[in-house]
Amino acid sequence: MTTNEKSTWSAHKLRGKVNYFDWRRYFNRAAKSKDLWKLLTGEEKLLPKPKAENYLVYVKDMKDAVDSGLSYLN
Repeated sequence: MTTNEKSTWSAHKLRGKVNYFDWRRYFNRAAKSKDLWKLLTGEEKLLPKPKAENYLVYVKDMKDAVDSGLSYLN
């Protein structure tokens, strides 16, 4: 989060009845701009955390290891 975003968020802090409608409007816009609105409203579900056995391969000997295609990162 940038310094500008932090100051914007603090400027729109909920203070109760005094600024609820302004805060709600800002929060809705911010959530939609960050693509979070559907998660917050329940229209979209959070994906379950993947299990390690679904994406990790364990081998006893490195000669049996399979290249994952990411060797170019080294």
